[in-house]
Amino acid sequence: MHLLGRNWLGNHPDWPSSGKPFQWWSPWLGQLEEDLAILSQKFTFNEVNRQYKTLLRDHSKLMQSVYEIHGAALLCPVSSDLMVHVARHPDSNTNFDYKAKVHGVIVNVETKTRDDNFLIPRNRIINDDGEYAGYFVERETIDPHDAPALNARAGQKAPGSQYQATPESTVLRQVLLEALSQLPEDGVNIVFLAHLQGERKDLERALFGTEFCRLRRDHSNKTYTPEWRLSPTGAFRPDEKGEPFRRLSAVLWFRLSSLGGPVARAYNLYPNLMLRH
Repeated sequence: MHLLGRNWLGNHPDWPSSGKPFQWWSPWLGQLEEDLAILSQKFTFNEVNRQYKTLLRDHSKLMQSVYEIHGAALLCPVSSDLMVHVARHPDSNTNFDYKAKVHGVIVNVETKTRDDNFLIPRNRIINDDGEYAGYFVERETIDPHDAPALNARAGQKAPGSQYQATPESTVLRQVLLEALSQLPEDGVNIVFLAHLQGERKDLERALFGTEFCRLRRDHSNKTYTPEWRLSPTGAFRPDEKGEPFRRLSAVLWFRLSSLGGPVARAYNLYPNLMLRH
């Protein structure tokens, strides 16, 4: 990692620890080196150094930096021009991650990372013998603020549970809105959502609505028929719920993962069909 400087590395022998052995970091550093090599096709060493050295030295945010640099490496081969950390407008103190020219079209990109640690236990259940007996977690799937309009009742916390009243889909919509606040008002705006932990299904719920079931009763024979629907809460909807997201062209979801071997990559692009042109 010449980018960090030999003297700095010599003075920080524990980098990039964060409590993990170097062997754990090895495939991630390999991915990082690969992506930096791709960026070197468009940028000089000094340019890359200026943009990323400080980020990479902060080991507490190293994984987020790996994802951000990977996002730039995705754009690099398809861009005739690529700028990093661009001001939202000339008088703005806010910037976004990348501005690329792809097939003659300007594309603005902001990368956001999401680490959904919902399943990590915080409240452990201890039995009568004082022994660890597991843990119990629960989270709403429909936002309590939206539940009344759907004639749905918000859940109630079960005794001893680790309870979250805010659905992950709501959190992800807030993440997308934060990203949009950094992107220009016009142009092709894309959010790269880097999922460190969490379910891709929650992003789909954030974009298109949460699935729920209503039972239709037939009074003649006293039977019920289930009707599956999507809640009108998605960001990519044609009604007022989708209005704040009209200038978001697409979301690119991606995840990097490793079990000690080479880093595996997964991607999925979600275009906004309700885009305001």
